[in-house]
Amino acid sequence: MLDMGFEPQVRAICSQIRPDRQTLMFSATWPKEIQRLASNFQRDWIRIHIGSTELLANKDVTQNFILTQESGKFDELKKLMEKHRNTRVLVFCKTKKTADYLEYQLKRIGTDAMAIHGDKEQRQREFILERFRRDSRLCLVATDVAARGLDIKELEVVINYDFPMQIDDYVHRIGRTGRAGAKGASYTMITKHEQQIGPDTIKELVKILERTQQTVPTWMQEWADARNFRYSAPKRNRNMMGNFGSGRRDAPRLRMPGEAPSFNPQGGNSVSGGNCFGLGARDGTQAFKGTENSYYKKFVDSDEDENPVVPPKRARQQV
Repeated sequence: MLDMGFEPQVRAICSQIRPDRQTLMFSATWPKEIQRLASNFQRDWIRIHIGSTELLANKDVTQNFILTQESGKFDELKKLMEKHRNTRVLVFCKTKKTADYLEYQLKRIGTDAMAIHGDKEQRQREFILERFRRDSRLCLVATDVAARGLDIKELEVVINYDFPMQIDDYVHRIGRTGRAGAKGASYTMITKHEQQIGPDTIKELVKILERTQQTVPTWMQEWADARNFRYSAPKRNRNMMGNFGSGRRDAPRLRMPGEAPSFNPQGGNSVSGGNCFGLGARDGTQAFKGTENSYYKKFVDSDEDENPVVPPKRARQQV
């Protein structure tokens, strides 16, 4: 409740009950931000935890990651829906607008889909969830309103169309599948426009994969291992063909599909095969300057022309 923005409501409830109460709090995760909020509601508290206190994902969920461009995300979603056409699928996105957009686009390609988010009335949410439980071929598109507390049997696939705002939300999202000993799979799309994916998030994501004994993608490990890695939004990147980040040479360039990554631990990075223009950033600039100079040299000053072409003079008309 605190993590989902209901702190004012929780405070209002606490202000209306007697002070000599006993307050119990339950949570699947216990991040530092929530710890600070909870300390305002409790005194002389005792924490009881079962198992590890580290952020853990379900080992029965196979975690997959898709590195793509923003414009190619829906194409990747179509491929996944084609692959799991006879399976109940839950798609998470960041905004209500995106949820409605995906519902519309999925219906256009013949996929039975419904969207659920905060703008839906309670009766609408209950109807959609009940149909999702009964229909094994329905695709449910949801915001984080369905990331916690949703227990759907035989839910095999969870797709993160947008990367969540917090790493805890990632664990909660993929935890909708693989429940009660069943197997599940999650697919998470990551683009260079995901501004919230900073170094701490990437490193924590690597730890989550390692704790569940799953393979860490090469590009993700490079991000986590890079020294002084800082992520910046694309609008701050002055050279979109060069290093991706805040201009640091040791920040790995975000590899797009079709590019083979190679990381130089001495500083800088490269992409074998070049970028989409076939040249590196600096090579491309030098090549352009060289071409410009070569074309410039082809022009000759008019005084040096041996046989200049002089246009004929036009006779002045008499009025």
